[in-house]
Amino acid sequence: MICPRCNNNIPEGLKFCSECGAPLINQIEPQGTPTPQQYPSQQYRQGPSGDDYASTSLRFGIVGTCMDLTVFLSVVGLILGIVGIKKAGNASRMGVKTGKQKAGLILSIISLVLSIAIPFIFFTSCYARAKKNLSSETSITASDDIATKIEGTYVGSNGSLLVMKKNNTSYYYYPGYGISTNMWTIKDNKVEMFISNCLCNVYANIDPNNTDTIYLESDSLLWDAETFTKVSSDSEKPTESQCDSILNEHSSLVINKPETNTTTAATVATTAETKSTTATTSQADTSSDSQSTTVNDMTVKEALDTYEEYMDKYIALYQGMMDGSLDYFEALNEINELQGDIDDLESALNSLSESDMTPEEYKYYIEVMTRVSEKVLSMYGN
Repeated sequence: MICPRCNNNIPEGLKFCSECGAPLINQIEPQGTPTPQQYPSQQYRQGPSGDDYASTSLRFGIVGTCMDLTVFLSVVGLILGIVGIKKAGNASRMGVKTGKQKAGLILSIISLVLSIAIPFIFFTSCYARAKKNLSSETSITASDDIATKIEGTYVGSNGSLLVMKKNNTSYYYYPGYGISTNMWTIKDNKVEMFISNCLCNVYANIDPNNTDTIYLESDSLLWDAETFTKVSSDSEKPTESQCDSILNEHSSLVINKPETNTTTAATVATTAETKSTTATTSQADTSSDSQSTTVNDMTVKEALDTYEEYMDKYIALYQGMMDGSLDYFEALNEINELQGDIDDLESALNSLSESDMTPEEYKYYIEVMTRVSEKVLSMYGN
């Protein structure tokens, strides 16, 4: 028997071609029935073969997988995956288990799985992103609310004046040091700002239910913690005379009267000279071969030299930031990085007492601290 599809010789009695899977049931010729060769114009209609099913399954698997990669066409991928699996099953029942049939089955299964997994992952991600954005918007709203509440003029317990503006700007005044313009930020009810005329970062934890007082503190020894009490809602930048007038008007809120910078340097110098003399006298009877104290693995002199070097760089950055010769934000970033080293040295040096140093070391300590104080004060004396 000859297969009408692939022309392969087929043994008698088979119902399907062993090569292409074409059905042969219609090809069994009863006695006396004319063969198709006798009637060339007559056509024989055949159903899909197992190989056809395998090819269809493969095509559906490929297209369905591609559709799944586009989230909004995953429904099409789902349908194609189901059809592809069914077509692969038809091919298997017809005896076709070739690589094409197996590939079609596998890709159809993958298409079916992806059509469910990808939309699930996508919409889960969208939900998480929306939830995060909502949380962020809530946080921003809360910060805006606090920014509105803290806007106004405050008198400090140490005799300074602070004006907070809602646009993240502040003005700080301390008698003899002028008025500085600063930027502040708020996150998780914590306000942080860099006070430029004091060269230090300060922060305050704000109680949203009580914004009439702000307690500003700092990790820097250059700043004394201070409580600021709101005296008005005015947030315009005042003049120095206006600041002095406000401080006089609310003098009852000032606990520690400030010294002006015209007398501070002289006071520091006098104190330094007195302490140096006292140290020399008190240490005169101690052992002459006493060893030098160490500060952070440095001698006192090395620590003091390093501290003065850091402060010189700190002041130069500040002046460049203020006069525009340096990029404001780059200089501010360097100042913030330098602040940590300065704080460490200040903490170590201030932990020493006179008895921890030799008379020479203590004298040098006073000299360096005096020079640094004069340099800082000279920035505001012009």
